Amino acid sequence: MFLRVAVYFVLLSCLLPVFSACSAVRLDAQTQNTIPASGSIETTTDTAKVKYKTGSWTIPEVAPCALIGKAEAEAVMGLLKNEPKPGGTAIDGTACAYISPEPFVVTVGIISTNSFELRKLDSGNRMINNLGDEAYVTNPNAFEDVYLLARQENVAVMINVTAGAWDEEKVERYRIAKTLAQTALAHLLLKTGENPDS
Repeated sequence: MFLRVAVYFVLLSCLLPVFSACSAVRLDAQTQNTIPASGSIETTTDTAKVKYKTGSWTIPEVAPCALIGKAEAEAVMGLLKNEPKPGGTAIDGTACAYISPEPFVVTVGIISTNSFELRKLDSGNRMINNLGDEAYVTNPNAFEDVYLLARQENVAVMINVTAGAWDEEKVERYRIAKTLAQTALAHLLLKTGENPDS
């Protein structure tokens, strides 16, 4: 019995490097073409830079609708049908919904930094340059919705943009997501006192 178990562990240790190599190739292949080439987000597919960082499960006690006012949202996504309302998904936090007649439906959510770090490890993500300390978009779903997550210091946000079929190139979705993420992060840092010098 002992010999059988020993042989099993030897075989397993020999196969692990093979499985790891296959996973790396598969991950790199999945990160290709998830953002349109004509999009307005500068990205990188260097998955070797994607590492888990220490985070927290604490979510700032800030109402998500207080992060981006109606006028700020309209400057980015056009006129809204009504006032921003609590609603939508944000992993482990809360979100605010913005609806325009284009039609765009955007949710701005506050999430824990641990959720940001854990979701960052999903296959198919694309890292985004020049947004917070670190940011990425997840692999799109069947509806090509954009899920952008960004972290700066000890706060993190998640922006979801859903659009009509007319936005075939998805350029507007990415532009809206990045612009709102920048605004949301800046306001969240101020409201939590994480960036008192701003």
